[in-house]
Amino acid sequence: MTTKIWKRTAVSALAAVMAVSMAPCRSEAKETSGEKTELTFWLTNEGENYEKVFDEFEKRAGEDMGIDIKVNWTTKHVEEMPLKLMNQEACDLTFDAYWVNLASNISNGLYADLSEYFDNDEYPGLKKAFTPEILETMVSDDGAIYAIPFFEQYADMRCIFYREDWREQLGCEPVTSEETFHAYLQAVNENKDSLGIESAMGLKDRGYFYYLSDWYTAVENNIVEVDNTGVTANLNFRALLSDDGKTVEDVSIFGDPDERFADYPEGYQENFMTKRFLKIADEYGDFGNADSATVTNSEEKFYVGKYGAIEGNLDGYNNIATNLKQNAPDSELGVWFYEDQINNKEATFTNQALSANYVAVPYYSENIGATMEFLDWIFQSQENHDLFCYGIEGEDWEDAGDKTMEDLTPNNKYVFPGYELCWNPEYTRVNVTWPEEMREYKAYATDKENFELNPISGFVFDPNVSTEVKIAYAALKQTGGDYRAQLQSGLFGADTQAKIDEFYEKAKNDIEIVRAEVEKQLQEFLDGK
Repeated sequence: MTTKIWKRTAVSALAAVMAVSMAPCRSEAKETSGEKTELTFWLTNEGENYEKVFDEFEKRAGEDMGIDIKVNWTTKHVEEMPLKLMNQEACDLTFDAYWVNLASNISNGLYADLSEYFDNDEYPGLKKAFTPEILETMVSDDGAIYAIPFFEQYADMRCIFYREDWREQLGCEPVTSEETFHAYLQAVNENKDSLGIESAMGLKDRGYFYYLSDWYTAVENNIVEVDNTGVTANLNFRALLSDDGKTVEDVSIFGDPDERFADYPEGYQENFMTKRFLKIADEYGDFGNADSATVTNSEEKFYVGKYGAIEGNLDGYNNIATNLKQNAPDSELGVWFYEDQINNKEATFTNQALSANYVAVPYYSENIGATMEFLDWIFQSQENHDLFCYGIEGEDWEDAGDKTMEDLTPNNKYVFPGYELCWNPEYTRVNVTWPEEMREYKAYATDKENFELNPISGFVFDPNVSTEVKIAYAALKQTGGDYRAQLQSGLFGADTQAKIDEFYEKAKNDIEIVRAEVEKQLQEFLDGK
C-alpha cells in the first residue's frame, strides 16, 4: 500500500503568526550596577562534575551576558515541583514532561508563554535548533509555547539486543526477520543448560514493548496510536483517520470485538492489538523470564550472560555494548531493528511526540529573557552545544570529525542529563567507537529529511476536561495495570484471551467514556490544523 503523507499545512501559518509577534528585547541579563542575574534551575537525576562546565560557560559568555546559574536537583521531581511552583519558589527553568506533570502544570497556568522567542532572528540559536517542523509540535491550541522539547532523533529506534556469538555457536541464521529471531530464541531456549542461562529472552515489566506491533505500517494505513490515552505505551487507544487525515473515523483499543474493525484497511480487519497479545503468548511466552512482570532492569543479567536477548533501543547501544564486553570479553553484541521501515532506513513517520522530555519557565519568573538568552547561546553553535552535552573538549571528550565524538575518562568526568538542557537532532554527535552500521542508523534517525510528521503530531490528550473523564481515565489505567505486564510478556499463556475479556468487562464503562473523549479531542485538533 502506498504511504499516505499529509501536507504540513500548519507550518506556514505558524511562521506567519510568529513573525508578526512582538520581538522580545535582548540583553535583559546584562549586569546592572555591577550585579549579575542569577538564574535558578530545578532539574532531576543529578549529574556529576557539572560545575566545571557551568564555570566554563561563565568564562566564555556568562560574564559578558551577566548571567550566573544555580542548578538545584530534586529527589522526587513529580511530587516536589508542583508544590514549588504553586508556592512560587525561586525557579527560572525546570524539567517537566507529559509523563511527569506537564499537562496539569500547563492547565493550571504555571508556565510562561515563550512563543515570542522562537522563529525570531533576535534568537538565532533557538531559530536554528527549533525548526518549523518542531515548532508545529510545540504550539498549544491557544497559540502559546509553554514547553521546550529536547530530543536527539525523530523516531524511536526500537530494537532487540542479542548474543551474536551464541547465534553463530548454535548455527542459527543471521537475525534479520521475525522468523530468524524466533529460531534464535528457540535454539537458545533448547540449550539453556549448556549456555548457563536463565532464559532465552530477558524481559522487564514492559515486556516485548512494540515488537510485533507493526507501528509504522499502521501509520501508513492511517491508524495512529494516541499517546497517553490508555494503560501505557502500546496499550493506548488507536485512531483510524480518513485518507486525507482530516477525520477521525474510529477509536479502538485491545479487547474491542473484531466486528468493530470490519471497515478498517486490509490487514487490520480484526482486533490487531488483541491478536498481537495472543501471538506473543502463543509463540514467545515460554522464552521470557518468569519474573518479568516485576523486573525493571533486565540489562544487568544480560551483561553477565544470563539472558540470550533483551528489548531496547539504539540510545542504549553504547551502555549495553560496553557493559557486555566488560563482563564477557569474548562476547559479540548483535542488534536487530525489528520494524522494517527502521531496519531498512526508509522514509517514514516521526513519533507522535517528538520528545518525551521538556523544560519550562514558571510564569512568575522575573528572568525569562535571561533564561531564554542562555538557552539561545547553547544552540548558537555546535561548539556551544557540545560544551553542555558532552563536557569540556580534550578533557571529557574528543572531536573525531564528521559529527562523531570519542568519550574520554578523566577522574572528574562530566555527566549531565542532556535531555534536560541540550539534546537536539541538529547537533547530535555519534560515538566514533560504535560500529559503522550503528553510526549509520544514528545518522538516519537524526536527519529530518527521512521523516514526515506523524499525522497527529502535537496532539496532547487532556483527561482533566471533566470529573467524569478524569475518573474514568484513572480507573482505566488502574484496571489495565493489573494485566499490562503479563500481556506484554505473554505470561498469561493459554489464558490470554480470557484475561483480555476479563479486563474488557471490568473496564468497559471507563473505556467508552475515554474513547468518546479521545475521539472528540482528536477531531477538534484535526479541525484546528
